[in-house]
Amino acid sequence: MRTLLSISKNALLRSSLLTLIAQSHAFADVLTVDASLLSSHISRGVKLSNNSPLASASLEWNSKSGLFAGLNCIASGEQKIESFERACFSYAGLFRPLENKQAWSIEARRYDYKSSGNADWDNSEVSISWHHRNGFLASLSVSDNWLARDTTALALDLSYRQIFNERFSAVVEAAYIDPIESGRLDSLATAGLGLEYQRGLWSSSIKVFAVDADIDGRLFSVQDQQNLLWTISYQLY
Repeated sequence: MRTLLSISKNALLRSSLLTLIAQSHAFADVLTVDASLLSSHISRGVKLSNNSPLASASLEWNSKSGLFAGLNCIASGEQKIESFERACFSYAGLFRPLENKQAWSIEARRYDYKSSGNADWDNSEVSISWHHRNGFLASLSVSDNWLARDTTALALDLSYRQIFNERFSAVVEAAYIDPIESGRLDSLATAGLGLEYQRGLWSSSIKVFAVDADIDGRLFSVQDQQNLLWTISYQLY
């Protein structure tokens, strides 16, 4: 399971793995290094960066036993209010195939955001997921500080991937976030539609997101966002 680098690339590479369950951890240990250019950083439909491009580099290790771990760091060219300059995401977990073309996984993630003009913030997340080789993914997560607003939250993520040929695929995804403890966010639902292209070591994607939030006050300008995300990635190793 690779990560994004960014959250968006994490979704792209993770879901690509769903169609390859039989091959994912069957033969040998694998180390993968990627470099990416992102238009923004989006977490479940909420943009956490400004509109300048972001550079990203990620490292991931997958073992034939099903264990995986990775690190991704991204940097922003400019900084504005409620955005970050640098961020790193680390993760580790276990992926296990089941019968009937299914699999499950458990994963722990850590997010660290750095900003010179605003307060730094971080959060941890644990998730358990069900995968199907036909392209379905369902994941239930618990986060201790999502969106840096002391928001302990439960999140349900759903996605479906349709592969058209060896180069093109489309993905539909949705998420619902229900805060356990929050003074500002009552609920948030998001949906996304994306088109992905891969040729050799190059991959790219474009996605659009719609967000519906019940918010007391301003939360990362979520109500005014135009969430269009594009990525261009190259596998270095």
